[in-house]
Amino acid sequence: MIEIQNWTALFGLEQGVKVRKTTGSWIVHVETLYGRSPGELVTLAKNLADRVSQGLMSKYGCVLGQGMINKRHELGVDDPIAQLLNQYFTVSTPNRVIDDSPGEDEGEIDHLGRDAAVEYLLMPERVKKLDDQMNTVLCDLKRILTSLVKVEKLSCELERVAELLDKLMHFEGI
Repeated sequence: MIEIQNWTALFGLEQGVKVRKTTGSWIVHVETLYGRSPGELVTLAKNLADRVSQGLMSKYGCVLGQGMINKRHELGVDDPIAQLLNQYFTVSTPNRVIDDSPGEDEGEIDHLGRDAAVEYLLMPERVKKLDDQMNTVLCDLKRILTSLVKVEKLSCELERVAELLDKLMHFEGI
């Protein structure tokens, strides 16, 4: 039993998973899972929580309702940059957190929603796309520079032709 600001919670392990019993609910804390997408991770976590729920009902003879994902769930992504930053300070935005929360892996970015995790995971593809676009712009700029050099040479030649025409017109007295 742990006293938590005006209420009591019971913590324990069920099938190796942390479970918290409060006065109104059972909360299953799914620890680190690895997968290919946030959707897969949410499905794995929900399946694990459902198995733990079945175990609790069998073990304690209680009836639990349909489980649901906590509104404050986090999807953490291991990140070496986050690990470096985490040594010096905490960073927090409305959708993401880099901190050293107890029980979490160091060097993890916690995404406070599925969309935030998807955005983060798409970042390498977006950076690649930006790199490709920048290379295209660089090629275009090189072509423009080459054309400007040609225009400048042509301008110099036209200037010389204009000077020669001017001299010719003055020579003939026109």
